[in-house]
Amino acid sequence: MKKRKNNNLITRKDLEQTSQTIVKAVDFVLKKQLGGIKTDVGELKEDVKTLKTDVSGLKEDVKTLKTDVSGLKEDVKTLKTDVSELKEDIEIIRIDIRGLKKETSSMEERLGKKIDSVQTLIDGYVKAQEEFKQEFVIMKEEVKQIKLILKQKLGVEIKAI
Repeated sequence: MKKRKNNNLITRKDLEQTSQTIVKAVDFVLKKQLGGIKTDVGELKEDVKTLKTDVSGLKEDVKTLKTDVSGLKEDVKTLKTDVSELKEDIEIIRIDIRGLKKETSSMEERLGKKIDSVQTLIDGYVKAQEEFKQEFVIMKEEVKQIKLILKQKLGVEIKAI
């Protein structure tokens, strides 16, 4: 057996007591550490619960976003279709405008010809009126002379009513 410093022999009883003390100390330390571990595990369980709740909320948010994105994709698809139809309509309008320009040009040409024709008619009419006026002036003068001769030669005076 081993000797102590004071030259005493270590007895079996001493060994048992020392072993029990060591076991109690180890048990105490392990229980203390195990208690700390249990506390840490409890906190971790709470953290995991919170994370699960957060993940669940995120999953709902992702579902909502997917729905929104899907709706937006449909809106974009509709807008693309509308823009395509508008482009087609614009092209039709351009074609119509070109046709109208041609028609307008043709109408302007016909109108110009008709204006020229009317101007020629008016010029002819004005010329005829001028000739008629000149003839009327001549006739008026001739009637005056005839009235004067009738009065002088026959003594008859002609008056308008």
